[in-house]
Amino acid sequence: MVDLSTLSEAYREAESAIRKVEVFTSKVPVPALNEMRYAGYHAIGYLLADEQQKPVELTKAVSHCHRAYFDDQSFLLLSLYAKIKNIRDGLGSYLHFFPEMVGEGYRSKKEAVLRARHFIETLKSAKNEEGRWEKRGEYYETCSPHVQACRDYVRMFESIREELCSKVDAAKKAKFRDVMIAIVCALLGILGTVITAVVL
Repeated sequence: MVDLSTLSEAYREAESAIRKVEVFTSKVPVPALNEMRYAGYHAIGYLLADEQQKPVELTKAVSHCHRAYFDDQSFLLLSLYAKIKNIRDGLGSYLHFFPEMVGEGYRSKKEAVLRARHFIETLKSAKNEEGRWEKRGEYYETCSPHVQACRDYVRMFESIREELCSKVDAAKKAKFRDVMIAIVCALLGILGTVITAVVL
């Protein structure tokens, strides 16, 4: 049975999770905040309702807190995965330096991130699934390892970021130098051909 302590616990859990996500991502998880707003609306409705309507308002308030937590965790996972995509896109053709520098641990972390990507793809269909809010606990258990996998990948990058960026910069300079040498050699070859043709 839903009572005020259930609402208090659900509210604290959602609010704490939202705060952590704000600190980690420096962004406000708007869908989760909207759900908290609806929870507040129904909590006030509970206070103002007659005895028959009180349980209905309380149940709705708790449900919105649960939805806030669900949306918060989805937001965190999507934010982490977006950060991973930015890392990979930013490295571009120099991405191979990342696993080379990390060594053995890279492969398992990459595989975990691929599983997270697959899970993210299933989120879209889950949003339309009937009764998804009732499966909240199941969702958290399923989502948690994917959030952790994405966090681990980002931390792995952060731990070698400066060294990796230096290596990429050095490789870009070497590539530029090689291109310039090739252009100069080609121009000298063309010039040599022109001079030979003029002399003959």
